[in-house]
Amino acid sequence: MASTYSLPPQLTDSDVLSGLEPPPLVELAPGKPLLPLLSLHRLLRRQDLAMSLARALVFEEIVAVVPLPEDEEKKLVSQQLETLGIRGEQALRQWLKAQGLSQEDICCRFTQRSRLEIYAKNRFEDEVEVRYLDRKIMLDQVEYSLIRTKDAFLSEELYQQIREGEAEFSQLASSYSEGAERNNGGRIGPVPMGAAHPDLVTRLRSCEPGQLLPPFAVGDTWLVLRVDRLIPAPLTEELRQRLLGELLQEFINNRATEFLQGEVPAPLADLSA
Repeated sequence: MASTYSLPPQLTDSDVLSGLEPPPLVELAPGKPLLPLLSLHRLLRRQDLAMSLARALVFEEIVAVVPLPEDEEKKLVSQQLETLGIRGEQALRQWLKAQGLSQEDICCRFTQRSRLEIYAKNRFEDEVEVRYLDRKIMLDQVEYSLIRTKDAFLSEELYQQIREGEAEFSQLASSYSEGAERNNGGRIGPVPMGAAHPDLVTRLRSCEPGQLLPPFAVGDTWLVLRVDRLIPAPLTEELRQRLLGELLQEFINNRATEFLQGEVPAPLADLSA
């Protein structure tokens, strides 16, 4: 069943002092009260932890609406307990008692990642291709050759030599370029288009492979640029999962922000329905 959460209202000293009952205490170690609820509110605000709490509320919401088969739950919990070195019912009971946790708590904790992945696929699968197409031009890879020099006249001379076929780009880059690319004959990449220098991205996107650009200035440096190869980025399964993760995190942050603004978002749809 879907759960609806809202952040507790901020308390003041007068609220606590005027009450007849002692303020509720917060535990960190199980069974050992540490600080009043008012102090927790102060910590959340002063240490900028409210977003982390709001995100945790969204995690809880998602876990509550994403069902897992019982055998899958047991498998995930067993794997995590094995990783922690907890074997056998007695060891588990002792560990749960020491941690102040219940079986339900560890089921939630150890299956949360799988439930988030299921929710992301169910909720955002149809949006992945749109995100991919929007991002594709920056995900495509490019190989290019570059000569950098502080001398505008030299850059023009080198450009003309390459253009007229009087010298190889790699030869001139190795001799004259003032950047690290001179060690590789001026060649850079393949790199994602979005990883290139911002001043180069527009030019790289508008060029055809083999195209040589006239010298242009970036700051106090003159560049001679040639696009060697464009490599389209396919929508691989790895990229699909990455984009799903981005969409999920955006959703979680946006919903958490609604909580922080005092709003009560609509309940999440129960995937078991």
